[in-house]
Amino acid sequence: MLTGTPLDLTPFGSLLKGIGILYWLFVFAMVGLAIFKIKRVLLKIIAAIIILVVMVSPVAIRVADLQEKQRAHQAKLDEANKLFESHCKNAGEHISKTIDGVDGVVWMKWRNLEVNPSDQYMLYDPYGNDCSGEHCIQNLLRATLGLENDPQKKQPYHSGFEYVETVDPKDKQLYRYRLRLPEPHPALSSYPSPVLEREAIREGSASYGITWDDISTKEDRDKWVAGGSLKIINLKTNEVVAERIGYLMDRGQGSLAGFRSPWVLAARNACPAFAGGMGHPYLWTRSFILRILTPTK
Repeated sequence: MLTGTPLDLTPFGSLLKGIGILYWLFVFAMVGLAIFKIKRVLLKIIAAIIILVVMVSPVAIRVADLQEKQRAHQAKLDEANKLFESHCKNAGEHISKTIDGVDGVVWMKWRNLEVNPSDQYMLYDPYGNDCSGEHCIQNLLRATLGLENDPQKKQPYHSGFEYVETVDPKDKQLYRYRLRLPEPHPALSSYPSPVLEREAIREGSASYGITWDDISTKEDRDKWVAGGSLKIINLKTNEVVAERIGYLMDRGQGSLAGFRSPWVLAARNACPAFAGGMGHPYLWTRSFILRILTPTK
């Protein structure tokens, strides 16, 4: 909150909320003192004008500067909104078919573990980025190993694909991932976390692949708009059987005030909108994939 005084020009202006009233009382007191003390009418007027110019002009300049910044911000925001709304016309789910009885899939492109939610131009698809690294793989798997450790199926790892095949970007080796349920500890009431297991393979066997792309342009990112695509592809025919396209926009236009994370808050302004309008629902990517590719039981 600004004080309406030249103190706003200092780093402490927003902290001195109550000083505005005192400042204006001081200005009026100075004008009154000049009028009361100076005898000649012309000098009274000159003195009052000088006091007002010296003490009021910084405020007027500050107000004009703030208004100009607000107009510029609103103009920038209007342009961003216009671009965002034009993209939203093509956003959503585009599904040509669904497939039943899928044993496994190929995770074609890994999501980066290290992203900066304040980086305006980093193309990491903030719209669809609800997982990273091996977590994206684990989210797609059901437990197929160690099932004897959960005979009553109390753990939430009994739905998903039997395996996921992928090339590890670190060593460029093709692996097949499966999920194992570890043996629960007798002294603990909760189950331990599942374990990812993988084996190196020469050739993949899955028929469908999953990939994502950041589809933002330079113009989009200039206006703090980001777009992402999630595709499910028939690897034998290269047919795109389903695609989800989404966009989001930071209404703060990259502001870091109050420790903002622009792309995190941009999820509140997304198309299609996320559940509750507050950002990514849990396993957003998984839910789309499993509606298109139904795993074998």
